[in-house]
Amino acid sequence: MLGIKNVLINARPHPLGVGQEVNVSWQLKSDQKSTNQVAYQVKVFHMKHQVLDTGRVTSAKNSFITLHPDKKWLSNADYRVIVMAWDNHHNQATNATSFSTSLLSPHDWHAQWRRVDRPYQQRQKGFNHQPPASLFRRIFRLADKTVARARIFATALGAYQITINGHHPDKRKLAPGHTAYRRILDFQDYDVVELLQAGQNIIGMEVGDGWYCNPQTMPPIKGLKPDHAVLFQLMIDYQDGSHELVVSDEATQWQESPVQAADLYAGELYDATKKVAGWNTVAATSGWRSTVATEYPLVNLRPQIKMPVRPVCELKPVKLIHAPNGDQILDFGQVLAGVVRCRINEESGHQVSLEHTEVLDKDGNYFINTKSALGVTEQKDVYIADGQPATFVPDFTYHGFRYVRLKGFSKIDLDDFTAIVLSSTGEDLGSFKCSNQLVNQLYHNILWSQQANFFSIPTDCPQREKAGWTGDVWVYGRTALENANETPLLTEWLENLAADQEENNGIVTFTCPDTSQYHDSGVKMGKQFGCNGIVNSAGWGDVAIHLPITMYNITDNLAIIRRQYTSMRAWGEYIIRQARQRKPGSRLPDKIELHLWNTGFQYGEWLIPSEATDSQDFKQIIANMAHSACYTAPIIGWLSMVELAKAAQLLHKTGDQVKYQTEADLMKYAIQHGGVIDADGNMPSDLMGAYVMPIVFELVPAQFKDKFASRLCTILRKNNYRLDTGFLGTPFLLDALCRIGRRDLAYRVLLQEQTPGWVAEVKRGATTIWESWISYDKDGNPLPTSFNHYANGCVANWMFKDIGGLDQEKTDHGFTQLVFQPHVGYGITNAQRTYVTSQGTAKCDWRVRDGHFDIQIEVPANSRARVMLPNGQQHYVGSGHYHFGCQVK
Repeated sequence: MLGIKNVLINARPHPLGVGQEVNVSWQLKSDQKSTNQVAYQVKVFHMKHQVLDTGRVTSAKNSFITLHPDKKWLSNADYRVIVMAWDNHHNQATNATSFSTSLLSPHDWHAQWRRVDRPYQQRQKGFNHQPPASLFRRIFRLADKTVARARIFATALGAYQITINGHHPDKRKLAPGHTAYRRILDFQDYDVVELLQAGQNIIGMEVGDGWYCNPQTMPPIKGLKPDHAVLFQLMIDYQDGSHELVVSDEATQWQESPVQAADLYAGELYDATKKVAGWNTVAATSGWRSTVATEYPLVNLRPQIKMPVRPVCELKPVKLIHAPNGDQILDFGQVLAGVVRCRINEESGHQVSLEHTEVLDKDGNYFINTKSALGVTEQKDVYIADGQPATFVPDFTYHGFRYVRLKGFSKIDLDDFTAIVLSSTGEDLGSFKCSNQLVNQLYHNILWSQQANFFSIPTDCPQREKAGWTGDVWVYGRTALENANETPLLTEWLENLAADQEENNGIVTFTCPDTSQYHDSGVKMGKQFGCNGIVNSAGWGDVAIHLPITMYNITDNLAIIRRQYTSMRAWGEYIIRQARQRKPGSRLPDKIELHLWNTGFQYGEWLIPSEATDSQDFKQIIANMAHSACYTAPIIGWLSMVELAKAAQLLHKTGDQVKYQTEADLMKYAIQHGGVIDADGNMPSDLMGAYVMPIVFELVPAQFKDKFASRLCTILRKNNYRLDTGFLGTPFLLDALCRIGRRDLAYRVLLQEQTPGWVAEVKRGATTIWESWISYDKDGNPLPTSFNHYANGCVANWMFKDIGGLDQEKTDHGFTQLVFQPHVGYGITNAQRTYVTSQGTAKCDWRVRDGHFDIQIEVPANSRARVMLPNGQQHYVGSGHYHFGCQVK
């Protein structure tokens, strides 16, 4: 029998808030082996009217099929989607889903932006340097009729929580999230039909500074004076066919919140003595003031694509630490991103505080690991009691922590404290475990870092910077998608990246969204290298090209390439222009020099362990970056041209395909003929990554392959088989060792228990991935760095395919052509990898016992697989469950 399951719209089940682009995906299920889809048909209905029929399409494609209705999608409308599929066994199946569109045009908005009526206060970094959060309310009365449908669309300048008659429509936090505010502001859709009541009703919104008003995340808009403002529109359909509209207008009122200060980094100050009882219910309260209309463009509004920030789990403290210096510290046993919920029962006016950190010092005392060039991030929440028992949960901040120092509590009961883990990550798609418990803990650490940092945007760390560094995503994007359904978040992030991209030259900003802080630093960095305006580096800006290609390769998401192609092409043209600039002092001929990206600002590999230094000497930092930039920039520039040519081919842009493939070929020639690799087969820097990257990308001329392999092994041996790669080299290190036939060394590096190394961090007690390989000094004291930074967790991709044994063919897209090839004999005796591909669930479960290798696999419908056994046997199979075995030495 054939069935259809997991019908998704824009990679989400039954979504609200869908925009003009609508993509449908589904999976087949079948109890027959070797089942493949041969055709599909999609129909879409609004009410009883058919608005789309693809007809029967002969195709195996089942992912991200863009739907084009007969006319444009209607705003605020419900649609039903019916999918039919036929397989090669002459079976047919049908399934359905639904979605609701959002407000699709600025003309659909009838609401006014309403802001607080108070003098503007310049925001400053640090705890308690912000004005109070703001309470907004709008009272309205419903007709005495049955409500059939009700949607409210809302957003804010700042971060908000919304209620209807005192009840939250969902569990999201810190809406509307972090976006490229110069051009994009998300709004949210809520189904509130169950929250309305006959007679008087009230919409309540509490607004704190969030990202928009924060000095570290404020958009680079000249003359910006941000303060709290709201926009909402409630649209009600009655059973009798009539309608009602309630909007933010002059009837919207405001007053100050008991949240007296709130900063995403520093923390929240809540004064319970200033509570406004019943403020978001129909109960009468006093002190309300009129709001004022404010001009903010409606054209910037976008329905939210990504998953919201929301609670994903809760942790109780594992113990109360009495530190040597007398501090009382909660240990939650896990580094995480979120807040602490606590029960408080203190006298009126009494103040308690919770201070958050990721690590303790070597003596077990509280340690502030958030010191940086940006200053110190306090990560502190303070509650001023009103004499009544209360439960305190900060609403307008979040922290990166494992430990919480408590101050001012008259008594401490562990049952009174709970860590609420917050994240925007999508549903889990994968699992992994093996016989080595250290490797299992490493995988656990990777998942927790991804969860903590996929937080409205993909951030670099949840405690100090909370910034959307582009290089981290370039490194980690594939692993992210192999762990969870991150398509919605990454889709929206790429839209913001394109919105912030420089229009005149295609430069992608250091971070996405662009913020004043990093925008200004980009300009300053540019001046150091003779550039005007902002700059970016190879491996950072290249995410504009690399991530859409990665998303396509993994999920068959061609829609993302269509959506991002203009942005991809703009960055590619920037690379070409940079390559055409002759490097000062270069004696290379034009056919080499003019096809090398070797000018401008470059980070190089970034954070190579052997180049780690406590020095803040700018010249030394620049010298270290240049030491590896001489190969990272030309190689990554070439890779971007290859991927851009592929994107053009997929979109049938023949002229662009020829142009960018030609440029890639010229860049490859330049790299191999003196631009990077010299005539004797030497690299310009004798670093580990200098040999890793050419090996993985097959850029080493044939006559030098043995030399490169030997040199890489020599460098590794001299480093006592410890890795010495930075951000851009680390994703490829283990693959490079496998490529040269030294898988034994790859496992030795992976399982290395001496710093630097992945398992070395585990042995040190890590529960997440660290930013720097060198995070403790020689005396055992932690350094002021991030202990929750997902980039180096990219090793999971290698673990999945080499240990877990599950991968896709190099030419595949969408995991329709699977490879099952576990590698045995390196101290690991069994492993299990499960991954929900675009086609369905793929599984690999293998073990070695008494010299016999057994493997059980599951191939989803619409896929086929190549199975490689340790004895060299190959098997080619279609979908289904299979068991193979062989003897091993």
